[in-house]
Amino acid sequence: MNSLSHEFVYSFCEDNLGNIWIGTAFGLKFI
Repeated sequence: MNSLSHEFVYSFCEDNLGNIWIGTAFGLKFI
């Protein structure tokens, strides 16, 4: 489930904020 959340958050941030670094930062919080 953690990997799924990571993928979702990463994708969400990349799409909505247009910032891959923010997506990665949020994704790492779920790991």
